[in-house]
Amino acid sequence: MKPEKIKRLAFLLLLAIALFIWIRNFNFLGQNENYFKILETTTKKTHPGTANMRRLDYKKPLFNPFIKPDPVASSNTLARNSRQGAPIVPERLSPKYVLDGVVPGTGHPQAVIRILSGGTRLISVKDTIGVWKVVSIDPNRVIFATGKYRDTLRLPGK
Repeated sequence: MKPEKIKRLAFLLLLAIALFIWIRNFNFLGQNENYFKILETTTKKTHPGTANMRRLDYKKPLFNPFIKPDPVASSNTLARNSRQGAPIVPERLSPKYVLDGVVPGTGHPQAVIRILSGGTRLISVKDTIGVWKVVSIDPNRVIFATGKYRDTLRLPGK
């Protein structure tokens, strides 16, 4: 035999052995059978190897073209949902109103409140300013409440 023919046969034999080992390691011959068993035992939402599966001895395929991921919510949908569930916080009184003084009374204390847009107002307990209701009038502060929120106006300098 010629040396070139021997080299060619040795190369083909080496290539055949490498191909045989590669096919045996990746189990291409039995993979399709196991692959369809996986599809029968899983639901659309599960992935092979998770919850609703019987135990199968197989090598899982790296890519499964039949299982699609769940759609991802867009940023507009997420922003809209977060706005609907967020609580509405009422606007604070302090930037628009200033407590000018407290008028002590025997049973009904009153407070003088200056509105920064102009004017003053005399309030007592249970009066309202917007959504805020007067809860108590103390010598140096007035406490307002609306739902679970509270706001306090204090005398300047105290």
